[in-house]
Amino acid sequence: MARITWTKRRLYHLRRLMDEGLTYRQIGQRLGTTRDSVRGAAREYGFMRPELCTRGPDWSREEYDTLERLMQQGLTYREIGEQLGKTRNACRHAAHRLGLSEPGRQKMRLRYDWPRLVPMIRDLAEVQAMALPQVHQRLEALGEEVGLHAIRYHLRTHEPELYQVIVQNAHSRRARMNALRGMRTRKRQHQEAA
Repeated sequence: MARITWTKRRLYHLRRLMDEGLTYRQIGQRLGTTRDSVRGAAREYGFMRPELCTRGPDWSREEYDTLERLMQQGLTYREIGEQLGKTRNACRHAAHRLGLSEPGRQKMRLRYDWPRLVPMIRDLAEVQAMALPQVHQRLEALGEEVGLHAIRYHLRTHEPELYQVIVQNAHSRRARMNALRGMRTRKRQHQEAA
């Protein structure tokens, strides 16, 4: 969807739809624009809901020091948030304010527990013949907090043979799905002809 120009008439509709309690996404769909455009207009023209305008509690100097110390230990924002009693995003934004979120910051793809995760991934790929999305879903179900792109990046750069197994699994799954779809189509055509 394209961004729109916020005329008086559109602003009137925006305000009316917000008063009805619609979400930014729903308003965007009705007005033919994006959720972010609606949210930006609501903020710019003073329509933003009060509960979304409030900031969380300010950080103390001790909390900033603890954040920096925990980041140096390699903890994720979620783990830091649990220790500080803050949200993941609050920790991420505080780290950004302190300049700690620079490229040198440990990213998920540079995590320290790949030696523990790779055997699990290998088992899922080689024994259970899973493709990358299924591997990612299974790891999440097991409580491992790792992104799909981080898995792909690590495997492509550090485990190319395992990555090729996963790619082959994806091709095989796709071929099986296409064959199954073809069988269903032929069966339906045969039933319609009879």
